[in-house]
Amino acid sequence: MSSVTPPPQIEVEGPAEVRGEAYGRAADAQIKCGVERYQTFLAAKGCTWDAVVKAGSLLAETLEQTCPEQHRELIAVARGAGVDLTDVLLINGRSEILNAAGMNLEAEDRKALDDGCTAAVAMPERTAEGRLIHGQNWDWRPECEETTVVLVVRREDGPDLMTYVEAGGLARAGFNDAGIAITGNNLQIAGESWAKPGIPLSVIRRLVLEAETYPAALQAVASSPRTVSNNMIISYAGDGGEAFDLETTPEEIFWLVPDNGLLVHANHFLSPAAQAKVVDKGLLNGMDTLYRDRRVRTRLDRAGDQITQADFEEAFSDAFGHPAGVLRSPVSRNRSQSISATVATILMDASARTMRVRQSPYKEGEYATYTL
Repeated sequence: MSSVTPPPQIEVEGPAEVRGEAYGRAADAQIKCGVERYQTFLAAKGCTWDAVVKAGSLLAETLEQTCPEQHRELIAVARGAGVDLTDVLLINGRSEILNAAGMNLEAEDRKALDDGCTAAVAMPERTAEGRLIHGQNWDWRPECEETTVVLVVRREDGPDLMTYVEAGGLARAGFNDAGIAITGNNLQIAGESWAKPGIPLSVIRRLVLEAETYPAALQAVASSPRTVSNNMIISYAGDGGEAFDLETTPEEIFWLVPDNGLLVHANHFLSPAAQAKVVDKGLLNGMDTLYRDRRVRTRLDRAGDQITQADFEEAFSDAFGHPAGVLRSPVSRNRSQSISATVATILMDASARTMRVRQSPYKEGEYATYTL
């Protein structure tokens, strides 16, 4: 197996326009590469660029009205990278734009356009060092190993933050120096539409990481207009630790709390209220989510109250059900030849202000450590 280079760290500061343009300049090659690949992929699936532009303009309108600072930052990212705003919006709002573009896709093709992921939190009372551990496997297109970065934002008007993200995106998995961390997992319900354009998931996650307090981080999700469903685990490393799993749809939020100090989630709804109310299309399209969730929890539970990041590493390396395991390898698993893989394993210790990333963990390689 070949090895892979860890994602570069990009650090920016200043007002939204200044840091956005600096980000775009620093990541211009990765941004252009990512945009080109999405354009090629979407064209092959019958999505016209006119449809993407139209959907992007609706996203931009909602962003300008509800999140003007983040809207200005994205405009600046596009300017710095020498691309159109639509290109940057596609990276940030892939799921929303595809929904709006009304693509006529088979279920497996639709699944291939949305990221999977298995995420977990161990509360301080379950860890060997008494510090909260928050991590995930991010499952998406394997070529994204070349278009991701670790972005550090130094802010004068709020906490500094670090996020592992596709170049040009505002946030994916990350934490801030107030001790707040977030991971995201794809969810899908029947009946999602473009009736009420929301804001991109990456912007919602960025709002969480810009929050100075844990209540404000949770409220950032509740207050944001949403177009698609998504699962977000939001943790807090201080004061003994806290964590909630928010299963969000465009209209509602269902929630889960740690069970015996563990919180684990894959790509299906777990809260009893959601299971009784929604048609879980993510579950219907990918039943492997059931055992991915279960196997990570079982492995972490085995460590008792001495869980370490090494236990997370082993849990996220579980290959049961290959190639559709917790650790996913880029092997075609359906008739349409759609391929997804674990692009990265991300482990965060917000108390220590560190993130460890293993890019394409199905290949040979080691974890790279980043410090905020």
